[in-house]
Amino acid sequence: MWLIIFHILSAGLASSALISAESCEDGYEPIDGVCTPCAEGFARVNGYFLEMCWDCGDGWTSIDGKTCVSVCPPGQIYYEECTDCPKGSWSTGETTTCQSCGEGYTTNYAGSTSQDDCVLDADALPACQGGYYLEKSSGSCEICPANTYSTAGSLYCTDCPENGSSDAGATECALQEDCEAGSYLTEDGCQECGENTYSLEAAMECTPCPEGKNAPAGSTSPDDCQYAPCEAGFYMTEDGCQECGANSYSSASAIECLPCPEGTESQAGANSCSAIPAPKTTDPQFDTTVPPPVPPTEKGEEDEGKEEGDEEDGQEDGEEEGEEGQEDGGEEGQEDGGEEEGQEDGGEEEGQEEGQGDGDEGGEG
Repeated sequence: MWLIIFHILSAGLASSALISAESCEDGYEPIDGVCTPCAEGFARVNGYFLEMCWDCGDGWTSIDGKTCVSVCPPGQIYYEECTDCPKGSWSTGETTTCQSCGEGYTTNYAGSTSQDDCVLDADALPACQGGYYLEKSSGSCEICPANTYSTAGSLYCTDCPENGSSDAGATECALQEDCEAGSYLTEDGCQECGENTYSLEAAMECTPCPEGKNAPAGSTSPDDCQYAPCEAGFYMTEDGCQECGANSYSSASAIECLPCPEGTESQAGANSCSAIPAPKTTDPQFDTTVPPPVPPTEKGEEDEGKEEGDEEDGQEDGEEEGEEGQEDGGEEGQEDGGEEEGQEDGGEEEGQEEGQGDGDEGGEG
């Protein structure tokens, strides 16, 4: 029985000896009887009496699980201090090694931070002849397409300018003549710009005028684009034709409205002004709405007697009318009247008789 117990204890001690920390190399730790590499950011070195890997802490990382070093920014690694990755390699940071771009590739500068910075190494590839460019993915020379060109050793093709063209595989572009202002370049040469468009010198196309504006064919400037002339009663503004206000007027194609002269007026949109009507008056002499007075008519004998006999109605008015009757009488005469009226109106005999009779009546009275 004691023999069996001895063998079990011996086997346990042997197993414990297999997983002791001293049995694992630097950068490893014993886990489940196996020496396992330290995780990233952890380190372990024999002689520090540490059985397990220790955490390097924030801002630090480990080199091969053996040494803790400071974390470097992208494009750098720690080599006694943070140092840029050399050309042809790159680093995202928080690592102890730079990643190589691979054979035939390089980077344009040291300290690259991504594999996207890797490009073909032109020094390691054949130089392409003029009219061709180097295809990066295949490393072979490809012909430049039409309307582009390249010189010997080019890595890419260059587009021709607007007034130039080329066939595929060209080393230069054929330049066409520059067109004058008011025209544009076509395959058949310079063509005049149409109506309501314009162009500057060396244009490849004509520019349309703003909406609502017109320009003659061959126009050379945006200033040539103008609104259509305005009708009478309107005037031109930057926004087009605007109606003239009241008491002003304009003729066709006007750029401003003119005020009506003094004593005249107009409605909005007028092309002329009219005289202001004279105001109405209450004076009958000038007011045409008041009927004219009725002229006096000739009086008879009875009417004149009434006027002379009625002192309250105005004796003076009767005498004035009698005098007017005497002056107006001729051969026709007036039958009524006093002494003076009888003498003037009658013949000599009749006048005398009437006058005598009136005299007698006056004496008796």
